[in-house]
Amino acid sequence: MRIVAGPGLAIVFMMLAGIPAMAETDPKLEAILAGDPVYKPQRLTLTEVPSPTGPAIALLNGKDLTDWDIWLGYRDPSITYVNKTEKPIGARPGGDPMFTALMLDGEPALRVDGATWGSIVHKGVFGNYHLRLEYKWTGKRHAPRLDLPENNGLLYHSFGADGAVYGTWMPAVEFEIMFGSTGMVVPVGTMVKPVTDAARDRSLIDPQRRYMVGGRAVTVERL
Repeated sequence: MRIVAGPGLAIVFMMLAGIPAMAETDPKLEAILAGDPVYKPQRLTLTEVPSPTGPAIALLNGKDLTDWDIWLGYRDPSITYVNKTEKPIGARPGGDPMFTALMLDGEPALRVDGATWGSIVHKGVFGNYHLRLEYKWTGKRHAPRLDLPENNGLLYHSFGADGAVYGTWMPAVEFEIMFGSTGMVVPVGTMVKPVTDAARDRSLIDPQRRYMVGGRAVTVERL
């Protein structure tokens, strides 16, 4: 994982697993999507990308995670979205086996176990950045997602306190990394509201929206 950065908005990065899905026939969702156009396949080309303003920065060193802070949610991840009484595990200043630094295919890598949901937050402050990363799955799944797609995510523009959202994450914008839905924008917390042009694609998981040039301008909110 590398980042090219210049001065600007403060950010941190986190990894996570698990988002709740709404039922396909949910009346609230149907009302929200009623004005969306039907998605039409398109071929997009990224153009006019600004040149880097600084050198590439490797966020991982392949040896340790001294540049990162770890925060873990609940010992039983199944209560993450419904918990009212339990306290999260919290900060892990000495490290935790949920996150491991290693070299993979000759490159520094981060292994996320996923048995407990949580986040690993870089201590650096970056802005105006181009972020590049590669990912692969271990093939191992944990309850309560044993029969669900592999799921992780990159959280950016993070702010506020650790565990402020469901006792597990900071408020942030998530770049979803989930089998079948990679690239989906997910607001983590109610304080984050990304804006984009979208159309309805029923082949996707809820909220069944895909970016489309000429689509409807929508604000993506946590429901």
